[in-house]
Parts: sequence; structure tokens; C-alpha cells
Amino acid sequence: MRTLAFAKVETVGNDFALFEDELGIDWPAVAIAASDRRRGIGSDGILVVGPSSSGQEDVAMRMFNPDGSEDFCGNGLRCAADYSRRRGWVADGGTVLQLGRRAEVKFGEDGSVSALMPGPDWTPSGAPYRPELADWSGDFAVVEGVAGAPVSTGSAHFVVLKNDLPKEAEFQTLSPRIESHPFFPERTSVIWAQAEGERRLRLRIWERGVGETLGCGTGAMAAALVWARARGLTGVFEVESRGGVQRVEFESLEGPVWSTSTPRTPYSGLWPLGE
Repeated sequence: MRTLAFAKVETVGNDFALFEDELGIDWPAVAIAASDRRRGIGSDGILVVGPSSSGQEDVAMRMFNPDGSEDFCGNGLRCAADYSRRRGWVADGGTVLQLGRRAEVKFGEDGSVSALMPGPDWTPSGAPYRPELADWSGDFAVVEGVAGAPVSTGSAHFVVLKNDLPKEAEFQTLSPRIESHPFFPERTSVIWAQAEGERRLRLRIWERGVGETLGCGTGAMAAALVWARARGLTGVFEVESRGGVQRVEFESLEGPVWSTSTPRTPYSGLWPLGE
């Protein structure tokens, strides 16, 4: 039976099975099987990583959700960068290519990884969303009775700013309905955000193609940007989810965003592909 070596990686509770890229592998099928938390490795998706062949960046990465769909992933990117440093593909810093976007990465002495991510896209075509399918209150669309801001930070998000995070029944009922609402032609992650100060947010996250996750890198960025836009702020923000704290920093609401967290590799193993 053929096997693939993998490393289990995580940051802020967002966990992945990381595989080195090989030709001829049905990666969406691997993602569906390996992500299963009862019969597989158990993860929020898989990362497929290897040295870039383009010569314009150091590392190429793909991320697949547990349903097999491919997506852009900020936490996965930092995990891939950390793995790539240990493999010798990058040194003090480098670049990672993911879904056609290049991110600069740098490493802290404390084990943290920072990535300079592409700037947000607030437009209907970029986020994406269909503005005619929702009522609006300023920058906030009302979907399933919930007011939120649609934005893409590499992946689509609907950020809901609330005085208190939703109760369990509200979160579990409304989140999947918002994710698949026709307003979002490619579905969306739903980021529930509570402000705990001018520069600190607490999140609960429903990730498209996954369900609830303990952390989401692009979601933390989206929440900080939406909050900053509402308050007229820029600078440094702390964003805490159930899996830990991510640092987000930007100089404008349109430009690139630095995001920082500390990846870990709890264990490694072999995944059977079958006969």
C-alpha cells in the first residue's frame, strides 16, 4: 500500500495535515479522507507544500478544506512557512505563493511567523457578493436578519460586529445559513466579532467548507479591518479566537496586512493512499 508522509501542524488552534507536493495525487480526495476527525488524521484541511518551480518565490502552497474545495488560508500559509524553514527551503525570510498571490514571510526569535498578506477587497466582484440580494445599512448587509460586512482577505468573509458573541443555538443555526446564502455566490466564512477594547477583538468562527474552527488567519484579518473601518482606525490589533491570539497590523484599509502567530508541529506520520 502506498503511503504519504505528513506533518500535523497548527497555529491558534487551526490545524492541518501538511503533505509535500507530489504529482498524480488526487489532493481533494486526500483532504476529504484525511481531515475526517473519526476515521482520518483529523484537521481543518490539508496543506500541500513544496519548493516553487517558478523561480519568483521560494515556496508554493495549496490548501484544501475538509469538503475538498481549495481555498486561500492565512494560518496555513504561516504553518507552511514554518515547515519550509525547517526543511531548508527558506532561511530568515522568503515568499510563499498561494492561489496566485505572493506573501512575504519573516520569522521571529520566539518562533512566531509573520506574513505580509494581500490587501482586502471590499468590492462585489472581489469579495464576492451580490448586493441586490440583501438590504443594506451603510457598509453592512443584512443576511438572514444579521448585519455584517462582506470582504475578501484572500478568502471570502462576512464579519458580524456584536456587543456579545452569539449563543450556541444562534451560532449553529445562523452561521451555515449565512455561509450558503445566495448573497454569497462562492459561499462565505462567517466571523462573529466582539470588541473588548479599541484594539482587541474576540471571535467565534464559522469557516466555509469546514464549520466551526478555533482559528482563521484571513478571518482575523477581516475582523480587524471591518472593525477598523467602522472606528476610523489603523495600526496594530490583537484578535483572539478560541484557539489563541493573532496579531494583525496595517497602515491603510486598502493596502497589505501583516499577520503574526506561532505555528507548531505536534507530530508526523504516514497516510495510506490505499491500493
